[in-house]
Amino acid sequence: MVPMTSELENPFLSREGVERIARLARLHLAPGEADGLAPKLEHVLSHIERIAEIPDADLPEPEAPPATPLRADRPVAGEGREELARNAAVTSHGLVPVPRVVDSGR
Repeated sequence: MVPMTSELENPFLSREGVERIARLARLHLAPGEADGLAPKLEHVLSHIERIAEIPDADLPEPEAPPATPLRADRPVAGEGREELARNAAVTSHGLVPVPRVVDSGR
């Protein structure tokens, strides 16, 4: 059960902090939802901190992943720019315009 306290240990997880995280993640929060999420996020972070306190000597040795056979790395002829541009819905000056991903936050 998540303890619901009015004071959070981590000031980053204030209502304003949760709203900022949501805005950066492009998540829409309903009015008042940030107040309920702050204690829950604090609870999750406290568990992560407890896990980080486990000494490395107490952790099991990681297992090696199974070997993946690799193919020889040989150059091959690729498609030309014009051929690839035919698959794009829109091109501009030989390039494929895409929506902006990073927002300045202004």
